Amino acid sequence: MQMWLPASPGGLLSYLVTLHVLQLGSADFRVVGPDHTLCVTMGQGVVLPCHLSPSVDARSLDIRWIRRSFSETVHHY
Repeated sequence: MQMWLPASPGGLLSYLVTLHVLQLGSADFRVVGPDHTLCVTMGQGVVLPCHLSPSVDARSLDIRWIRRSFSETVHHY
């Protein structure tokens, strides 16, 4: 799967990506992701790292990487 992200003027992408997890009911876990901006050159791949603590099965969850403004999804699975 390829994602299209607009390039910044300097040719680098710089996004603070936040993992957004939606689940009905209460959640007894937390989402752990990077606390820094992820930068990638246009056309390169990027790994969007995260994990759940404690480790739980996320197959039934709606998981989205979104931009800081929460209005645009970067990746959804």
